[in-house]
Amino acid sequence: EGVPEGQLCYAVIQEDKREPLLVTDLQHSPYATSDRNVAKYGLQTYLGAAVRKGGRAIGTLCVVYRQDRALSAEDRSILSLLANAISVEEERRAAAEALQRSEDAFRQVKRLEAVGQLAGGIAHEFNNLLMGISGMAQLAQLELGPSSKTAEDLQQICDLSARGAGLTKQLLSFSRKRPIDPTVIDLNALVEKSAAMLRQVVPETLRLRFEAAQPLGSILADPGQIEQILVNLVINARDAMPEG
Repeated sequence: EGVPEGQLCYAVIQEDKREPLLVTDLQHSPYATSDRNVAKYGLQTYLGAAVRKGGRAIGTLCVVYRQDRALSAEDRSILSLLANAISVEEERRAAAEALQRSEDAFRQVKRLEAVGQLAGGIAHEFNNLLMGISGMAQLAQLELGPSSKTAEDLQQICDLSARGAGLTKQLLSFSRKRPIDPTVIDLNALVEKSAAMLRQVVPETLRLRFEAAQPLGSILADPGQIEQILVNLVINARDAMPEG
């Protein structure tokens, strides 16, 4: 009861010797009680060689007999060659799988680049539409005068157009199609303004909290690039905490 099977093969893996393990007279060896297979199959002679992958033993290639066999050095050499051949195949298979994963990742990057280019092109066109809408609304405001109720509605159109233009700038930054435009900015104000957008990429299982450093001077930077850095940091943090 409780005696593990395969103790002989386990010993080969644990010792990870370059030479095969040869055990004779198994019925009178310690393996008679430590390896259930010895009594179960009436084993008398065991020869096992380690199969390696990534520089360590992961399995065993073995030959067993129910009689005492005087195995020669040539027998042990042949088993070692076979075990090494299996090891080489395991390494080749692992390398092929790693290459396949790299190729899949490369194709995924290319697909994302294509999506980014498409998003950049759409953002350019959408930004042009917003500029036209905002410009027409401003012209209508001049004709109506500031006291008109319609002028207030037009101001709402201008404000919403400005917000839409800000979103398209972010898309253009992410697709790397917008030139760098450094300006003097309040970093705290920019991060706080970006918090609403950042919360959209964070699931409900995660909590996003903004704590401003005080006092903090102004910096010269491209707001779009700062926002892109913030999004990358938040996405990395999100992926590192899948359980919340």
